Amino acid sequence: MVIQKEFDLTVGLSEDKEAVVSYSDLTPEYSTISLNLVIDRRRNLQALLNKKLLWSAPCWVGVLSISLGYGYFKLADYFKYIPLQELILNNNFRYELISTLILAGMVFSIFFALFALKTEFLRADADKLVEESEKAFGFDLKAYSNLPVNTVDEYKSLRKTDDKELELLENGKNSQIVIYRETPIAVISLVVDKDPNQTNNSSYVVRIQSFGIRRVYVKSGIMKELLIWALYRTRTIVEALNASEVLVLCELYSFEKDVIPTFQELTFKKISSRPLKDWLLGGIYGVTQDTWAIGLLADGQDGSSKEAVSSDSKSTDPSGLRKRN
Repeated sequence: MVIQKEFDLTVGLSEDKEAVVSYSDLTPEYSTISLNLVIDRRRNLQALLNKKLLWSAPCWVGVLSISLGYGYFKLADYFKYIPLQELILNNNFRYELISTLILAGMVFSIFFALFALKTEFLRADADKLVEESEKAFGFDLKAYSNLPVNTVDEYKSLRKTDDKELELLENGKNSQIVIYRETPIAVISLVVDKDPNQTNNSSYVVRIQSFGIRRVYVKSGIMKELLIWALYRTRTIVEALNASEVLVLCELYSFEKDVIPTFQELTFKKISSRPLKDWLLGGIYGVTQDTWAIGLLADGQDGSSKEAVSSDSKSTDPSGLRKRN
């Protein structure tokens, strides 16, 4: 069993370490930090959604309607019968004004509590990944972290080997870690499946199963680097599987505005959208879970792959993706 490298996401990076960015496949020693990065990202989704809800028009219409209605009921007579310059000196007026402001704060707090309750499922889903790491990486990360060595070459040099352990170790090739100042700051993981919508056995789906980035680096461009690696890794998979076509998919919520522009920049296209099954989130606020995709097609002449990019052209297939000539 390898020793896990421990990192604290709440502590800043050491300035004593050289400011160098490096990249690595997922190895057993990075299992804990990789899972923590993904969990932190999933937990942060609750904060992103709460922010969207609190600063939305329905929230403020509700707060202002109740507060102004109460304020009008309590304060209207003062404006009718007391000169404006004397209002601030009137103790009763000041009392009613303060009570109106307190009510506004209470109404806002009620909205906040309601939103926090409605979005708690995001945090709960994130916390479940500790025991259900397959949902984030496509394999049992706990078993992976208990492997005796970090690389396939090291494992093959052992006297006693097991095919299942070797296969488990090779799963690390489908995950990429970005390391800065000798500390992992981002991770992305892919899972390969047969395309259930195609009868052709050479059609595959590569899912971006999960990703995680230290919050302070989300806007640094690392998301783009992760996606570029995912596309290059998919090209390698295309060649290894002798696949004719591969669809790269990623599930995102509609409020993930911090990363969606990066997917769009790399020509991912939203191919499906499903409202959340909640009267408030999916009904009033229209929050959706969306599938973003880009296709890769094998080139029969040289074995390389080409991107199938999104287009507004009429010559698109039903998925909205077309070949790049």
